Amino acid sequence: MRGFALGLIILSDIIMWFTHGVDINPTSLSFLLTLILVIVVAFASSALLRNMQSLKMTRNYTISGVIGIVLGIIFFFWIRDNTAAVIAWFNQYGLIILLGINLLAALYIFFAKKPKKEVEAATE
Repeated sequence: MRGFALGLIILSDIIMWFTHGVDINPTSLSFLLTLILVIVVAFASSALLRNMQSLKMTRNYTISGVIGIVLGIIFFFWIRDNTAAVIAWFNQYGLIILLGINLLAALYIFFAKKPKKEVEAATE
């Protein structure tokens, strides 16, 4: 699961980097930013929910995915109404901030200790 998470983060970084130098359609940029938000929120909420002992690992991923999708839908409708301001922000500050957030998420996933449930499942 860590490899898949790191792969998604790297893919979103590559996509963000390529869109910065290209004149992109505002709707496509809105969709791209929504996708990145869903990925980051899903992994962040998964890490937070991992601390709850009462949740099984499969429920953890399901709940964090649903949280990411719901926030992504809300963000997409908000960004659709504020496209000009978001594009100006993305061109000035957004790329560096989003790349930094993704880098921090990747470092956390790579260096964090595996939960006991994942370690036990990997050794079986």
